[in-house]
Amino acid sequence: MLVLRPEDEALRACRIEREFKDWVRDNADHPRVVVSLEKLPIISSAGLATLVILHRTLGRSGGSIRLAEACEEIIRLMRFTKLDTFFRLDPTVDDAVARLNATPPPEHQN
Repeated sequence: MLVLRPEDEALRACRIEREFKDWVRDNADHPRVVVSLEKLPIISSAGLATLVILHRTLGRSGGSIRLAEACEEIIRLMRFTKLDTFFRLDPTVDDAVARLNATPPPEHQN
């Protein structure tokens, strides 16, 4: 499991995407990721795009992503953009990790 803790609103998109894709490749069995938004007072459109890319990349690999520790402003933005129906939001990283650990890996089809 990978826990990302970005510290700027752009999520340092290029760096995180590159590192994330490498990590998914190396953990292709059932990659699970938690993104802590604790240090972000707001998230930019580039940051939202990065989250969507992470979600799609994980989905293609049979993985899961959860967001945690979002402030009220980000929660409102997620609701406004309807991304709260796309991403699972948890109050803490521990809650997100527990929920991901409780989710069985998808069955592989041959």
